Amino acid sequence: YPAGSVPYQTFFGVNQDGSLFTIGTFAPGSVANFRGERDPVQFSDRAYTYNYAPWNYLQLPLERVWAFGRASYEFDGGHEVFGQALYADYSVEQALAPAPTTLLFVPASNPYISDDLASLLDSRDDPAADLRIAKRFSELGPRIGSSDYDVLQLTAGVGGPLSDRWHYDAYLQYGENDQSEKQRGNALRSRSNELTYATDGGASICGDFNIFIIGGMSNECVDFIAAGGENRSGYEQTIAEISATGPVADLPAGELRVAAGVMYKRDAFFYKADPIASVILDDGIPDVIGFNATDNIDGSDYNTDLYLEALIPILANRRGAEKLEAVLGYRHSEYQSAGGADSWKAELLYQPVDALRLRGSLQRAVRAPSVFELYQPQLRLDREVAVALVLQERGDGAVPLRPKEPE
Repeated sequence: YPAGSVPYQTFFGVNQDGSLFTIGTFAPGSVANFRGERDPVQFSDRAYTYNYAPWNYLQLPLERVWAFGRASYEFDGGHEVFGQALYADYSVEQALAPAPTTLLFVPASNPYISDDLASLLDSRDDPAADLRIAKRFSELGPRIGSSDYDVLQLTAGVGGPLSDRWHYDAYLQYGENDQSEKQRGNALRSRSNELTYATDGGASICGDFNIFIIGGMSNECVDFIAAGGENRSGYEQTIAEISATGPVADLPAGELRVAAGVMYKRDAFFYKADPIASVILDDGIPDVIGFNATDNIDGSDYNTDLYLEALIPILANRRGAEKLEAVLGYRHSEYQSAGGADSWKAELLYQPVDALRLRGSLQRAVRAPSVFELYQPQLRLDREVAVALVLQERGDGAVPLRPKEPE
């Protein structure tokens, strides 16, 4: 290509024969010298992009077993006890495109650097500086995640009349959800850097490890950098509630009815990450490439609620007003984590004729943080800051990144 005919850019791709191509600046013709297969739909001479869609499942394979049972017994006087159980087991699998990374590094002395790339590196102010690589590990195949869920819910309760016009209900409920997620298709940055920084490019460790071309890795090297894992999580919820409903006064349009109750709820959540998912390298960025890195979570929260609701009849059986009612409700919640909170509602229900019913409402709702939000580890690191730190640290040809020692 004549000098000046290719728009200046800072990122380049490598063809299968070792020659270079530009990935484009979104200007017409800025993708220069690309010698790979040109997808008739995806390829553009303005910007080279990776088509990850063919790897992904359009429909997730799902298998489910579900069972439900309920039994009740009514005593004299209208009192009833009941119990019910629900169980579900289901498995689902997802597939994603091969693991991507933009944080691999190669020394300028790596034996797999092609002549064309070496010429480009030699033109830099510091020809010996490390080279930053972005790559899809297609040699590892797609990232596969298989999840198995077990769900169990048990409920027992009792209800019946308190008097001729009042009724009570009470129940206790326990539920749990256990999940096991198995992952494969991950790669480890520490092992990849160990190979790229080896004097022979990793040949003495596992064989060929040419990360510049597709299929340039031996099976032994693929196994060396590959990492599977299994994450487990579980959720438990316990609820106890007792309520009573009935009229408190007779109004011209009907009975003024109220409902009052108290509820207790406890939520507990745990997440046990596979050890590979929580390893942080000395640049402050996770070691695993592929599925999202994470850390363990273990926490619980509980709240107690008191509530009162009233249905107030205003008009009934009038011309143009078959029924007009107001509803007022109030709830006070006390959370272990968030303290007290009040919520309320005010509604107007209007039924001009039998076939039409209108409702207008004003409500104040309050949501406390979920148990997951309360205990989720704060491990977010700005990507640009992280990359800048890495480039600064590795600019003088530092040794390969390795996992931190436990503190």
